[in-house]
Amino acid sequence: MRMTRTKIGSPAIWGQSRRILRRPERIRGGHPLNSFAGVGPRASELIGSQEPLNVFGPMKQIYLDLSARIVLAGVGLTKATTVHFAEERSGRRLFRRWAKMSDGTEIEVEEGGCSEGFENLAPYVKAAEKQTKAGESLGRIFSFREFLDAIVRVLLQNPSITHCEDGNCARCNDAVRSGPPL
Repeated sequence: MRMTRTKIGSPAIWGQSRRILRRPERIRGGHPLNSFAGVGPRASELIGSQEPLNVFGPMKQIYLDLSARIVLAGVGLTKATTVHFAEERSGRRLFRRWAKMSDGTEIEVEEGGCSEGFENLAPYVKAAEKQTKAGESLGRIFSFREFLDAIVRVLLQNPSITHCEDGNCARCNDAVRSGPPL
């Protein structure tokens, strides 16, 4: 199964994401701001687990599959949504927002925070990384579980490692304190 994540209304939908979203058989997640989409025999099972207050439901299912891989094609760790899932697994509370649905109702949703400091994790996941070239793009491939477990270990030892360069970043400051106050 191929899976992708895209923000609804985002001007930057990656090539593969666009292809998946155009396919009539694609399954779309139940999150109004950060929906996942997938095709394939397990798409309904995996994508169907996403809800407004369970943004990373599909990743929770994928984590159980020892053969699952993460592919970063031409992007760094700041674009790896999976790191936000690792934050949640390490005990951080996710951020809450309000989203307006297509029928006009407003609902509470979960989402990740600032990701600008995620590249600080690169040395800790290097052992799990395999690289390949596709034209000018560098493809970085990781075992899903090994990648997540390595990041969770680092976050538990050094919560501030994901902090971006802006010392006043409210999202990073809250995340380092285990997430936003509820």
